[in-house]
Amino acid sequence: MKKGVFFVLCPLIFANLNAQNLRLTLDEAIYLARMSRSHQIIQIDSLINEYNHELFRINRLPRLSMSGSIPMNNSISIVTQPDGSDRFVNRFNSTANVGLSLSQLLPFTGQSISISSNLSRLDNFEPSRTTSYGFSALSISYSQPISRYNEFRWNVKSHNLRRQIDYIRHHQSIEAINQQVVDLFFNLVIEQRRVDLNKSILEFSRSVYEIARALYAERRISEEDYLGTRIEYYMALDNMNNVYVEDAKERLRNFLNMPGETQIIADFDFDILSTYQFNFNIHQVIENVSYYNRQLNNDYINLRHNQRLEQLRSTAGPTISVSLGGGFNSQSDYISFITDGMNRQMNASVSLSFPILNWGQNRIQRRILEQEMKKVYLSNAEMEGRDRSTHKRELEYVLFAVRSITRNKELMNLLKRRMELLKINVEHGRIDIQDLVRARTQLIRAEMNYVREVRGLYIIIYRYRYLSLIDIRNNTSVISSNVFYGLPN
Repeated sequence: MKKGVFFVLCPLIFANLNAQNLRLTLDEAIYLARMSRSHQIIQIDSLINEYNHELFRINRLPRLSMSGSIPMNNSISIVTQPDGSDRFVNRFNSTANVGLSLSQLLPFTGQSISISSNLSRLDNFEPSRTTSYGFSALSISYSQPISRYNEFRWNVKSHNLRRQIDYIRHHQSIEAINQQVVDLFFNLVIEQRRVDLNKSILEFSRSVYEIARALYAERRISEEDYLGTRIEYYMALDNMNNVYVEDAKERLRNFLNMPGETQIIADFDFDILSTYQFNFNIHQVIENVSYYNRQLNNDYINLRHNQRLEQLRSTAGPTISVSLGGGFNSQSDYISFITDGMNRQMNASVSLSFPILNWGQNRIQRRILEQEMKKVYLSNAEMEGRDRSTHKRELEYVLFAVRSITRNKELMNLLKRRMELLKINVEHGRIDIQDLVRARTQLIRAEMNYVREVRGLYIIIYRYRYLSLIDIRNNTSVISSNVFYGLPN
């Protein structure tokens, strides 16, 4: 079902939430989970991730800033006189300035180039009243550490991989919620089936008991057979308990954030199993599981480790930095003449630094990183082999489970037919209490095994929707596209 179906389906469901009984299919329960608190938390996490990605993108854009200040100073300071002597003078002045600055990150170098313009005014109030202006019409500056690694490029790689991981985790979080809904839904199906089965057994036991009582009154059956049917009837009465089914309803209702008075009935069509193809590729599913749940995260860890190694290598060697700047500036006693005497300005510098003695600190840190990376590799290799074996066994079990479910369904039909024949025998005065007990026990066991196997099959289906993002029922991808994020084919 697509997103559009959700907007058509939900109003129909919510329109009946206040009804005495709300019949809910599995697909409807899964879609209603989108209104749960757990799903809202996932959406918030996804929104936070998108904001973080947007912030990273914004960092590449030009930055324009404006600054201004009007500091005032009144102090006594040493001032050199024209004759070369010094004296203490009371100085009272104010310097106001306003400026614009534009900076742009250069991804291929990892540094920023800045262009600025600044206007300043100096007011001296004591010892004499004077005013002057300074104007930096254009100033361009750039500084580049030549021997350092390009941190921005590493951050881009890390960011892109982190975004891919966030995208996968978002879908997996949704499928994790679906898993919980499937579990709660089938718990309710099992308890409903148990109640329905107990009701059926009770009706059968009551009917057999009433027939046996009439036959015993006519002395056509023994007292032992009569007492046996009565005991079975009382045992069937004791089995009529709605505590567990009400608990299952409450758990599902609370998870779906439904009103407390809503009475849910889990409506599951068991015949739908025959429409599933289960034509999935075991190898592809396992590869997806490995890629989404281990390899992506390992790639991210290795990338961060390699970045730290680059940082250590760059700090261990000599650092050469080049700084360049230039532009035009001027000064004047009057603002109207501020642009008359423009002067060219230029600055350039080269600096060199070299660590002489750090007692092998960088070397030890590199060895620690290398051992950490080795540890991650060994741990992942160990878990990879074990997990692949588990996944292979579970996926191979699917086809066996489908055949077993079909056999159990046929067995239930045979046992129900046997119960009908036993009832006919009772009506003709032929009562074998051992056959009745055995038939009842076998029917209950077969019915419960049938529902539990269906539940187990759906648990596996939605477990691998979460792990591999593949629906093994029809071998389709859970996510819409794998082009942008480089997902495995």
